[in-house]
Amino acid sequence: MIEACPNGLELASPRNENAASLDQQAREPRPPGVLIADDEARLRALLLVALKQYGFSVWLAADGPEAVQLYRERRSEIDLVVLDLGLPGQQGHETLGELRNLNPDVRCCFMANTADFAYERELLECGAKRIFQKPFEMVVFGYMLWQLVDHSGTTSLIPCRLVANDDSF
Repeated sequence: MIEACPNGLELASPRNENAASLDQQAREPRPPGVLIADDEARLRALLLVALKQYGFSVWLAADGPEAVQLYRERRSEIDLVVLDLGLPGQQGHETLGELRNLNPDVRCCFMANTADFAYERELLECGAKRIFQKPFEMVVFGYMLWQLVDHSGTTSLIPCRLVANDDSF
């Protein structure tokens, strides 16, 4: 449809299905984005499959520098970063420091082995939203991530310690 303007210019009004479809897509919320950084390839693969099933967009990194680079490139799509505390080379807390240089408000939580859990208080004081002890139950992990990306949900600084069972990863 062409509409005439007072100054004599003509404006085209998109009235076709493609334009309406694009307009609808622009208004639909995108799935929440999660960046996972862990050096264990098997765990990354499991988290990718599970979190996609739970409705997340997922990016994976094998170490801290890769996580920082992915965050730099996809910052607008990533709502939450999940870091393994024991990343090789650049530890998880060091990676959080670099992420905070890019975005002081970055939402981050950690995954930690029992031996690494001694740093719990320090991590929470540095701004970690949660600490998940490995192994954890995937369904609870997914639920907790939804709570962390949902701005109306809980963001209290309480670590999530779970007892492992056969459904744990």
